[in-house]
Amino acid sequence: MYKRVETWPDDADGEVLRLLAESGFDFSAEVPIEFNVDVEEWPPGEALLAELRKHYDDVECVEAEDGDRFVQFVVTGRVSYDLVTSVQRAATELAAPFGGWCDSWGANA
Repeated sequence: MYKRVETWPDDADGEVLRLLAESGFDFSAEVPIEFNVDVEEWPPGEALLAELRKHYDDVECVEAEDGDRFVQFVVTGRVSYDLVTSVQRAATELAAPFGGWCDSWGANA
């Protein structure tokens, strides 16, 4: 079994994990996890996209119907606190020189 619900930190990522657990999410399955990189200026420069593409799959610019705009990429794996926070840190380090940061993600069952 993977991390128990009560061991997840009391932060935004822990809250998403708790919500997934409450919905019956299967933490033992490998699934596509979508990570979002926000940028100071839109559209993002090609240099940022190229840097992300060196490390991640399915990098694309998203302009959502609600007006949100971000760069999204996919990592396939077992959803865990350690995985999502380490990917967010790594993506932020890659994106920071280009005015970007990664602090949101999502996964579907």
